[in-house]
Amino acid sequence: MSRFTDILLIGLYALIAAASSAALIRLGGFDGPFAWLAGIQIFLVMGLVQAMTGRRSDARRMDELVAFTSSISRDLEIAEARLQELDLAVEGHTPSERAFFADELARLEEEVTRLRQSASQAAVGFVPAPALRPSPEELAAEERAFEDAFLSGNVAALPEEPRARPALQLVTEETRGPLLSDNELLPLVRDALEHDRLDLYLQPIVTLPQRQTSFYEALTRLRGPQGEVILPADYIRVAEPAGLMPILDNMALLRCVQVTRQMEKRKKDTPIFCNISAHTLCDTEFFPQFLDYMKEHEELAPRLVFEIGQDAYDAAGAVEHESLRDLAALGFRLSLDQVRRLDMDPHQLHATGFRFVKLDAAQLLGAAEGGTPFFGNIHPQDVKELMRRAGLTLIAERIESERTVVDILDYDLDYGQGFLFARPRPVRKDLIAA
Repeated sequence: MSRFTDILLIGLYALIAAASSAALIRLGGFDGPFAWLAGIQIFLVMGLVQAMTGRRSDARRMDELVAFTSSISRDLEIAEARLQELDLAVEGHTPSERAFFADELARLEEEVTRLRQSASQAAVGFVPAPALRPSPEELAAEERAFEDAFLSGNVAALPEEPRARPALQLVTEETRGPLLSDNELLPLVRDALEHDRLDLYLQPIVTLPQRQTSFYEALTRLRGPQGEVILPADYIRVAEPAGLMPILDNMALLRCVQVTRQMEKRKKDTPIFCNISAHTLCDTEFFPQFLDYMKEHEELAPRLVFEIGQDAYDAAGAVEHESLRDLAALGFRLSLDQVRRLDMDPHQLHATGFRFVKLDAAQLLGAAEGGTPFFGNIHPQDVKELMRRAGLTLIAERIESERTVVDILDYDLDYGQGFLFARPRPVRKDLIAA
């Protein structure tokens, strides 16, 4: 409120108080001193009411500013993460493939710039507290708090990602440079596998709209000799032609089994989705050993869900389909990931052992609005019921905003996954090996 408005209000209150005193003298027959004392009290009461109203208004504006700033910070984090992933994905592709990403990169860069400007404008008038460098004890406490909250299934209690972790990029900020070529990256991947530098990350899959953790998806990252984090988009590109995918799958499976053992000790039975590649399914040396291991540990069946991409499933031959049926025969459930179209036979999927189908939330909503061939002959509102009749459960993934949640609920989907609920979090290796 401006100073000029304050002066006007004070004058108005004084006028009302004086008029009240005069009325008490003329109409009420009160003595002058008593009437003027009553007028002064009226003036003070109105001033007190105005002060309380102003404080409440300031508090409300402060709460709105804090909420607005928090929303901007979350959107900025998501936008920067997507920008980084796209930026990494563009490197190493042909000029025509790079052109495909150009518009999206430009849009994300504009969005990041806008969010930064909004955050700066929202912070005007506030002095942030000085950033304190955390001690080793504080970092250790953060890690323990994270593990307890994550393995307990309490998404709301998850702290921020431990500050000691490097960012999800090929090189650290201090040594950031041009991305490596395939010939340079392959030795790093081999070295990481030889020295057991594969880290497991977990991301919750939650119920909608309650947002209670029902599953986790296991994601893997490789670390270079200097602690650099190598993303799947990079290492899979060189691991597949080099025949390293069965090794990666084996190590990821071992991590998942170790996590389920830890959850079992904590009296938790939250299932974990574990990705498995088509290369592993058709590997005549590795997969029989893998299947024998699963036979010896059939008690893990309720706790592990094996996930395979739609493209890999469509390209699978008789050997791969037989391998999937063998896993299902042991009681392990399957999930179809990276779905790009729904022109599939859901009953055939169920017969093979599939129980879950994951759909990209943005693609699902975009296809529903634009009428793309994604749905085939299926009406968007009938997708869930069609899958349910075949014994399949739909999961909407890559949910990054509250608006997306609202739109997804129109399709009555029961599960969701994405940065809005929680980012993938690393599991400490010493906890897994305990």
